[in-house]
Amino acid sequence: MANHLQKRKTGFTIIELLVALSISSILIAAAYRTFTAQHKVYHVQNEVMEMQQGVRVAMDILARDIRMAGFWSTVSLSNPILINPVEEGIRSGTDSIAVQYQYNGVERTITYFVDDDAAEPHLIRKVTEGGGDLSASPLSNNIRDLQLTYGRDVNSDGIVDQWEENPIGWEHEIIAARISVQVRSGKPDPDYSHPATGDHYRTRQLQSMVRIRNFVLN
Repeated sequence: MANHLQKRKTGFTIIELLVALSISSILIAAAYRTFTAQHKVYHVQNEVMEMQQGVRVAMDILARDIRMAGFWSTVSLSNPILINPVEEGIRSGTDSIAVQYQYNGVERTITYFVDDDAAEPHLIRKVTEGGGDLSASPLSNNIRDLQLTYGRDVNSDGIVDQWEENPIGWEHEIIAARISVQVRSGKPDPDYSHPATGDHYRTRQLQSMVRIRNFVLN
């Protein structure tokens, strides 16, 4: 009997080892799932932060240029605001805009549109001065959509009477613009499905209303 007890104290049985291994595996799997879940949350939050920062910078510059429309412009300018001037190389379903104002004594035209790069769409800012192109570079990456609505003052009282998407022919009555910019995440998330498009990119929408203070036409 004493010999049997001595042998029992020298180690573990196969069953005990299997039970311990099973429990350890469960604990390790739970810890791994917790780690991967926390890592995913961190990654998503980082993506959202980058999207918000990028779209805010783009919106600030876009709104500033639209607000400048007509600043110190000469009579030679036909319209300080050109509605949807871009026809080629633009992402389907998006809007474009060109604004004209005087900068350092020279007439400047700034054109904004979303390019048709399917892999990584960009918000393009094209600058033209004195009839010559100075630059055309991406202002922000992963911009999926740009939509513009224009406020018309039909009775010249300085108050928006109606909002229209394409008031072509009535540009002289535009006194405000509503801007809507949508940015998408840089990488798709296989665990997420966008409710509108069905793809795996997360999106954020930013909107702003700009008063066009310098827009005075003959």
